[in-house]
Amino acid sequence: MTITVALMSATDAPTGARSLADDVRGRTDEQLTDLVLARPDLARPAPSDLTSLAARAGTRASVQRAIEGLDRGHLQVLEAVVVAGDGSSSGTVDELIGGVDVRSQLGRLWDLALVWRAPESLYAVRTVPEVLGPHPA
Repeated sequence: MTITVALMSATDAPTGARSLADDVRGRTDEQLTDLVLARPDLARPAPSDLTSLAARAGTRASVQRAIEGLDRGHLQVLEAVVVAGDGSSSGTVDELIGGVDVRSQLGRLWDLALVWRAPESLYAVRTVPEVLGPHPA
């Protein structure tokens, strides 16, 4: 599979991402490699394309496995993203966590494809609230 994407750093948001699939398609080869290494269930069997990879990353079973591997700090930030709601900013998440800068935690959650980013907005993968339960945080 050949993947052609624009070069961006791990903290850059893909421009115009409208979904997790768009976000995944906007990742560099290195970022995709990191995603599959961090979540090996996404690679077996090999997905046919990046849309399939994104769909697999959003399944309840895969999201649950990824969440089970989070430490307390990352889990709290993920819960804050869910509580803040779709389209919230990292500043809103910072406020919910108590004014702590959460960019590095958000970066790791993005690396794991548990959140996706549109310019200046954060979105939890649709199955994250299901896995966290009815009363996150």
